[in-house]
Amino acid sequence: LRLRSSLQGPSKRRGEYFAELITTEELRHQWDATNDIVDEIYSADMNEVKKVQDVKYGEPAMFGIGYVKTKQSVVSPREQMTLCGLQSFDSGAQIIWGIELEESQNHLFPEDQTKRMPRSTSHLFACTIIPTGDDAFDVEYVLQLEIGGFPGWLTGPVVCETVKKMFRFAEDYFQSDEL
Repeated sequence: LRLRSSLQGPSKRRGEYFAELITTEELRHQWDATNDIVDEIYSADMNEVKKVQDVKYGEPAMFGIGYVKTKQSVVSPREQMTLCGLQSFDSGAQIIWGIELEESQNHLFPEDQTKRMPRSTSHLFACTIIPTGDDAFDVEYVLQLEIGGFPGWLTGPVVCETVKKMFRFAEDYFQSDEL
């Protein structure tokens, strides 16, 4: 799935603010009714990440492992554990990215979440933010998701509606006094 929107908002820290919409439980609950838990279970030392990453891939601004669990909705509760990051580029563009961790990494699940749920697998996740002016930017959300045990032809409309809700929420959020 690929969805795009044009938004208004501050020129500084757009990527960080947009990442917060996805990774902060308080904000995520305001636009995603199916979300139960969003937790950053590991955050890397950014100075260490910068030492090993070539600058041609942008400057890393965030890097870590996140855990998400959904509530009962059209499908039964699901969970995900993703390696995620935020890259910033000299042009002002930023990319929030994520990839599902393999089952061999299940030992990283939060200790308080002992009951395993079916996994939703993000084969590809990227949210690209491109400045179009001092107070405007375009955002493109790309997601290839396998919900598991749920027909793929039903996945698209459900995910599209959820992302549209996020864009509508983001439009108000970026113009609010909260930033």
